[in-house]
Amino acid sequence: MPSAAFFTNLGFFVRRNFVDVDDREQLMAEASQAPSEPCLVVRHGTDDILDDRVRNASSALVSKATKLRMRQRFADLTTELEAHFGTALAGSETPGFLIYDTGSFFAAHTDTGGDDPDEIRRRRVSAILFLNGPTGDSSEGGYGGGTLRFHRLLDGPHWEACPFAFDPEPGMLVAFRSDVVHEVSPVTFGRRFTIVTWFLAREA
Repeated sequence: MPSAAFFTNLGFFVRRNFVDVDDREQLMAEASQAPSEPCLVVRHGTDDILDDRVRNASSALVSKATKLRMRQRFADLTTELEAHFGTALAGSETPGFLIYDTGSFFAAHTDTGGDDPDEIRRRRVSAILFLNGPTGDSSEGGYGGGTLRFHRLLDGPHWEACPFAFDPEPGMLVAFRSDVVHEVSPVTFGRRFTIVTWFLAREA
């Protein structure tokens, strides 16, 4: 897999150890024990819908205090991300605590687009925090599969069918422009824990 430096050179923002080991363990434990609900898919002109042909994952309903604490952690990056991506941002959305069990995936998509509702179109930067990482054995507390892949990072028709896989470390945060096409391949074993949020454009 390409290194984190490869993605940084393409304009991504990567921060190692965004949360420490103790924080990661606490967040995963709370997400594991919390009730959860299936993740929905945004559809233009309709309410968000459940479509497990496109997205199969769960959202952990962690405590309000945990959501607010992590929202502030992300919001503290706003100024740095504004400078990195060269765009004015208005803070971040309430984060989602996602669990990908065996078989879970998210087909190729963007996090914003011209046909999306207004609040989705305001997304400028997407951020993913990895609480655990891929391992060779489920007993190690990680997961197999569940690869985050990015499409069309390089120009030219020969790159169209050549997505690049991101190799995360536990505690690592990656941020990228919300219009970049990305996917999560099916998890083959274990549980994949991430926290996601989106930084919004300032309203005129």
